[in-house]
Amino acid sequence: MRLGLNTLYLSKIILNSNKELAPTFTKIIKILSLNSYLLVESIMEKKFISNFFTKPRYKAGKFVAGGFCLVVILITQFYWVFPEIGAQLHLSKFSLFYLNEFWRILTMNFIHADFSHLGSNLVMLFILSMLIFNYFGYYAFPLINLFGASIANMITIYFYPQKVVLLGASTLIYHLWGFWFVVYLFGNRRYSFIMRLLRVMGVGFIILLPTTFDARTSYSAHFWGLVVGGVLGTVYFLYMKHFIYSFERFETSYFDEDYEAYEQAQLDEDNSYNNRTIH
Repeated sequence: MRLGLNTLYLSKIILNSNKELAPTFTKIIKILSLNSYLLVESIMEKKFISNFFTKPRYKAGKFVAGGFCLVVILITQFYWVFPEIGAQLHLSKFSLFYLNEFWRILTMNFIHADFSHLGSNLVMLFILSMLIFNYFGYYAFPLINLFGASIANMITIYFYPQKVVLLGASTLIYHLWGFWFVVYLFGNRRYSFIMRLLRVMGVGFIILLPTTFDARTSYSAHFWGLVVGGVLGTVYFLYMKHFIYSFERFETSYFDEDYEAYEQAQLDEDNSYNNRTIH
């Protein structure tokens, strides 16, 4: 600070006394001013206040998630009670690519084989759908994520034999994870990128990696759900990047000890100059 004022005062003296030397000294003064600016920057700290992920923007997530899970329960019950009609809801390669029954890539997300299958999906589905809606709104859930899960279902069934039947919300759940991981990874600049990456990888390894293998489980559907969710999450982030970053708030503060030491050194230097002895 003091150095910046001193250089400003020096510049006035030079410009008034010697017009020819002014350009040369002006360059020197600019360098000194830059150094003083860097010194001030070095004793400043940006303190995080808040960003897009600090507080949810919507409060109706639990109602939306609860309503969606209720729809899943009701459609699953219908699938059990009326199996002949419910057979129009699950997905197979033959029904999709030969009969062109494209609604199945969507309806299969709402039906389950039994109570254990339904119960294992409902808890995570409720948590993730509430999380996505509270932060991103109804465009993200259910619209974008249901669309992406349907695409993932179509990719998955393409690689299966014709008689294999797919049903359940697992693809949607993994799609929600992929969507959240990507937007969080690139959008939450409160932490360093390495720290964000470690968090995403840690949660992914703990929650998403299976501990046991079941022949009835489509791990391919999990994989494609996660991949397509990540892709759509990337597209969503690129579109909403400036909006997400606009929520970042920081407070600039000084390192008090360093700044006081700098001020004291300037005072000591001035005092020693004023008290000098001329021989």
